[in-house]
Amino acid sequence: MSLKKKVLVIDDDKEVLETTSAMIEMFGYDTIQAENGFDGIEKLIEKPDLVLMDGRMPGMDGYETFKKMRENDARINVIFMTAYKDDEKWKEAKKNCAIYNIQKPFEPKFLEELIKRHVNQITNC
Repeated sequence: MSLKKKVLVIDDDKEVLETTSAMIEMFGYDTIQAENGFDGIEKLIEKPDLVLMDGRMPGMDGYETFKKMRENDARINVIFMTAYKDDEKWKEAKKNCAIYNIQKPFEPKFLEELIKRHVNQITNC
């Protein structure tokens, strides 16, 4: 059984999902992958320490997924990835304790620092 911290990565773009997950594993974390919000909610059973999620996905988007995740675990830490800087849905998620909105494309070093800073954080909202 691994004692590494786990990051759940949710993105409907398979290439982004796999590349981002590989990057996070190079940083020394375990990853759990989900290709959509429904699958991401199911993967919460694996108890990730942090969620890195695309904001815009078909079906249930990242923001709706975030709301449902918070219903299951109010302390879940979520960082959004999006190509859109000023997004009204992001502003609402931030009010509900989402941690950060990292803009795609992002620098690996910045992502590493962001994960390091928030993987042990407990959200108290």
